[in-house]
Formats: sequence, C-alpha cells, structure tokens
Amino acid sequence: MKKYEAIIYDIDGTLLNTLNMNMYPLMKIIKEETGEDWTFEQVLKFAAYPGMKVMEELGVKDQEKTYARWVQYVNDYEDKATLYKGFEEVLETFKNHKIKQAIVSSKLRDQYEIDIVSKGIDQYMSAVILEDDTTHHKPHPEPLLKCIEKLNLNSDEVIYIGDAYSDYQAALNAGCSKEAALHACYENSRDNARTPMQWDNSLHGGFTTGTPWLAENPNYTKINVTDQMNRSDSVLSFYKELIALRKAPEYVETFTYGTFAAAYEDVDHMFAYYRTNEETGQRILVAGNFGTDTVTLPLEKPADRVLLTNGKTADVILTRNRESASLVLGSCDCVVLLL
Repeated sequence: MKKYEAIIYDIDGTLLNTLNMNMYPLMKIIKEETGEDWTFEQVLKFAAYPGMKVMEELGVKDQEKTYARWVQYVNDYEDKATLYKGFEEVLETFKNHKIKQAIVSSKLRDQYEIDIVSKGIDQYMSAVILEDDTTHHKPHPEPLLKCIEKLNLNSDEVIYIGDAYSDYQAALNAGCSKEAALHACYENSRDNARTPMQWDNSLHGGFTTGTPWLAENPNYTKINVTDQMNRSDSVLSFYKELIALRKAPEYVETFTYGTFAAAYEDVDHMFAYYRTNEETGQRILVAGNFGTDTVTLPLEKPADRVLLTNGKTADVILTRNRESASLVLGSCDCVVLLL
C-alpha cells in the first residue's frame, strides 16, 4: 500500500468509544417525544448522522430544544466517551513519523471541546472540520475536501478512517482511492457486522418488503432462520441442544455449581475443562479441537455417556473410547462426556 501524507479520523466509533453514551440517551428522547420504545439496534442507524439530522429524521416538533436536551442527556450519561485502548500510542507514532493527522466529524464544536480537547487529543491534529464548518455533511464530500484543503494536500494523499458506510461513501466522493476507503472500512467499520436478519429465502430474506438500509447478505437464500429450524444439523438446532443439556435436571447442578478445572492445557489448539459436582461426584468433560489436525486425548477412565457432539456419532466415540480409553477429535470437533 502506498504511503499517505495524512490520516483523517472520524471521532465516534473511531477515536472514541461513544456509542452507548449517544444511543441510550437518544432512546430516551424518542420515548419522550413519541411515546415509542425503540431498541438499541433500531437507533444504531443514527450513529453516523449529525445531531440535527437525527432530529429531522425523527420529525420532532421543536428540533433545536429537543437536540439540546439530547446533548444534556449525553453529557449526564454515566459512561463517558473514552479513547480506544492503544490509540494514544498510535497518534504519537504518526506524529513522530511526521504524518499529518486531522479530524472530520459531525460533532458540534461544544461537544468536540468536551470529547476531544479535554482529553488533549487535539494536540495531534493539524486540521479539524466539524458539523458547523460546512453546509453539507457526510456522505457529501464537502467536509473531507475542506479538511484536505487545510492540510494543503491532494485527495489521493490522505486516508480517511471511519466506522460507518457513510464514511466510506464520503471518502469516495472526495476523490480518495477506493482501495484506501475500503481498507479503512474493513479495519474499523461497525457495518461489517450489520446485515438484515435473514428470516427466510424470500425477497430481502423476509426482513422487509421495502428497501433495507443495508443490503442483505446474498447467502440468505440458503442461510436463514426457516432453513435452520427445519434442519437437525443446523447451528440453531445445535444451540437448542446445548441449552437443553445445560438445563437438563440430571446435569444442571454440575454445570451450574460444579468446580471448574482446565484440561489438556499442553495440547495445542485444544480447549477443554472438567466440571465436577463435589456432592454427587458427577464429572463432565467438555472438549473442543480448534486446530486443523486430529488429536487423540488420553482419558482418566472410559466415558459413561456422550452428552453432546457436533462430529462423530455417540456410538463411534464410545466404541473408540472403551477400546483405548482415549478420545479422538477431528478438526473443529467438540464433545461433552459424562465420565
């Protein structure tokens, strides 16, 4: 990858962890203004919006007063904005390598003073463009272009790091390279984990009859809730088995209150442990092979029963186990044994 002359940061979700302190107060505002209870997932789409744009989208009556109340709730929120761990070392490293750093954000200046200046982060920034510095906002290129102009650079000499699709769009619209914009999204974007719930194989995975905010994963025709419910070998079915085993009356005391002891710690890529009921003597081994090679584990005694497995059948496991007092696990196999 080419060497860039400057790095431009978004703030929320990039430099600072501010998601909870912004979204939970917004849920409170929505409840007060509309009487509706929105979930955290529902308000997430506003995370990258300028504050007044959120008010506009919600259609509140007195937008300025409501926005001011939201800001107050944010400032009163118990969990304040925090710089992501290790980021100060990153900022210092770029500074020492003479790489310019800047900020483009939808924040108002008063909030910027609270979130950035009070933490001393502004000392690293050669330019700062905030909500009230431009007429248009992301994904419009104006904020980035104005910042690039202040840095006295060209668009292809900077990389913009954000955490939302609108940041990627803004970078492209401002003339930054597609590769650089995508690289920032791949590394930081919350959108990597956001696709509409895939309920079935109908249009948009049954999520909506309209146009979803984010595109659905094209695998929804094969991977969806309806398909998972109808297959005994699905991840959903396996989770149901796990929950049923965890709550089974004959084992619940051991799983809940039994002592924990790590097992096979000297075996690479193996995660295993015992749970033992000190009162009844019931002992359960949970073992998972996270490696690519098959492993053979010696057992203290042959197992009484296979409680759960995602690989070979219980009969095969027990037969080998009783023949050699060992447990054979292929790559990604896991098993729960009653000893």
